[in-house]
Amino acid sequence: MKKFSKKATSETPEISFDHLTGEFKILGRSLPDQAFTFYDSLFLWVDEYIKVPLKNTRLVIKIDYINSSSLKCMLEIVKKLEACVNKNHTVSVEWYYEKGDEEIKETGEDFGEISGIPVNVQEMQ
Repeated sequence: MKKFSKKATSETPEISFDHLTGEFKILGRSLPDQAFTFYDSLFLWVDEYIKVPLKNTRLVIKIDYINSSSLKCMLEIVKKLEACVNKNHTVSVEWYYEKGDEEIKETGEDFGEISGIPVNVQEMQ
């Protein structure tokens, strides 16, 4: 298994998922026209990771804009990571928003309510 990474574009986030550290990051904006196609290879990577996960996995999401289909994809990733919790492993999710961006803050709070894993919503420093 290799580290999963994609560089950011004007419409897609930077993605860095490292199976050796358990540090997973999605940074930037997520507006791809075909979100499920964009995230499909990440879904497959996560499926492999959850077969033998680390004891602690940390997902950091720092998004300045997200469309609804991307949000569904991120929820799918968190749902997949629930399998780690079911194996008595720890998964933490941190959702960051820029100061004053109430829409992204509320999106993070909603994300926490509908995902199976608690989400720590924080203002970026």
